[in-house]
Amino acid sequence: MTRAPRKQRPGHERQDAPPKGVVYALVGVFVLITVTAGLIFALLEGFGATHHGPRATPMERIAQTPPSPRLESNPKTDLAAVRAQEDAHLSGYGWSDRQAGLAHIPIERAMQLEVQRGWTDTPSGAAK
Repeated sequence: MTRAPRKQRPGHERQDAPPKGVVYALVGVFVLITVTAGLIFALLEGFGATHHGPRATPMERIAQTPPSPRLESNPKTDLAAVRAQEDAHLSGYGWSDRQAGLAHIPIERAMQLEVQRGWTDTPSGAAK
């Protein structure tokens, strides 16, 4: 004997999860989150209460400049200062070693003198 298929009634499906079970699961998740947050808070408060060694004296709290070499605090400004110093050296006259009689001249003038005098095959200080 075969049964006739049941007629589908409008409304919710019978295969869905029961609403009570979904609500209980959500309440359980929120309770678990709350309990976990409380435990973490208690642990952090417990660790914060521990004291590691003596407190710093007022003298120890004074800001001190670390020894060289220090990191650049403003790289763009530092680079601009270095480049300005290099440009001043390359475009100015001055002594490199006054005792030895060595001076530096602007690079443009040095190139003009080199063109006028001609290029030598051996550097001026090299052994022959």
